[in-house]
Amino acid sequence: MSLPSSLAVPKSDLRLFPPALQAYQERARTNEETALEMEIVSTYPDVEYKLVRDIAALFGFDFFCVSYSGTFPGFTDRHSIFVKNIERGSPDFRPVWTGAHELCHLFENAAHLHLPALTALKQLVSDDAWEKRRAIEDNDVETDFRAMFDGGPEVEIDRSTQRQAYVWNEVIADCYASMWADPSFWDGLKSCHPNLERAQDFVAVIERLSAASRVTPVISYPSRTWYPAENREKVRVIMTQMTAAYLSPT
Repeated sequence: MSLPSSLAVPKSDLRLFPPALQAYQERARTNEETALEMEIVSTYPDVEYKLVRDIAALFGFDFFCVSYSGTFPGFTDRHSIFVKNIERGSPDFRPVWTGAHELCHLFENAAHLHLPALTALKQLVSDDAWEKRRAIEDNDVETDFRAMFDGGPEVEIDRSTQRQAYVWNEVIADCYASMWADPSFWDGLKSCHPNLERAQDFVAVIERLSAASRVTPVISYPSRTWYPAENREKVRVIMTQMTAAYLSPT
């Protein structure tokens, strides 16, 4: 993957978006929900959006940079990742982090990989990680909207099993998102992936992250790391293993 010179959205993406959007809107109508009105962005606002699109493609997922009125930065629908068009300089600009967070939610569909990773991660995060993440969700006016996109019932503010799972999924997605801007994560994937061609894709990701960082640092979300610094390497290993297993199903 070479760094393209143009930030224009490929025509293939423009053709692909309508079916993905139509499927999302149809599910909303079937569930008697309100679909979010949005438009695809014909020109990426920053090279980081294009990088996220190409990383998502490595996993077989579709990525769209979109404009909509909601305040939340991104969401998923089946095999698609939607990240809001936000200009660099905004305090909410972190497309690489957001794209990684949303992609991790798509891993939830592979429960045999996601649940063991989550179980291991619970032993490494701070004791108050769940409570702090729950507080964020409870204070987020868009929480019910997010649940709606996932096709589930509106999220109740309680300690039900469903609620606990919902918040833990947010915790692991945050931890996973903290990995994407770290070249060592991609280097670890390269080392454990048997497909040499795919391994070169990870090398290309490292090179593009480095190129983007030379212009300005790839922005993460330090306040949502959830694990102590001394556990970062263990967390990275867990996230790497989950990702490698997803890309190389046995």
